[in-house]
Amino acid sequence: MVAGPHRPELVAAVEELEAAGHKACFKPASGAGGVGFRVITRAPFSLVHLNGFPSPYVPLDTVVEALEQADEQVDWLVMPRLEEPEVSVDCLTGPDNLVRLAVGRTRRPGL
Repeated sequence: MVAGPHRPELVAAVEELEAAGHKACFKPASGAGGVGFRVITRAPFSLVHLNGFPSPYVPLDTVVEALEQADEQVDWLVMPRLEEPEVSVDCLTGPDNLVRLAVGRTRRPGL
């Protein structure tokens, strides 16, 4: 995982994950649930991305361009996209950023 990627850091993290055989994804470090979660693709942006409901898939070039045009820093976690079942760990930290409580959860589709 890489926190706070700038353009070169994001691209390096994605390339490292892809070299290991993973699909890369990211989400805001302070996000809750799936808010802001995106899976990075190498497919160029096209009408496919505009059909139907919004997709969690976003082309890497589009993300890089948005970062280059942004006036603010981002704090993202870049990680491998894992296959089902989804497993997550919610953490509670204090002002010193030490973990006080961690709760693991598993979510399976259809349950």
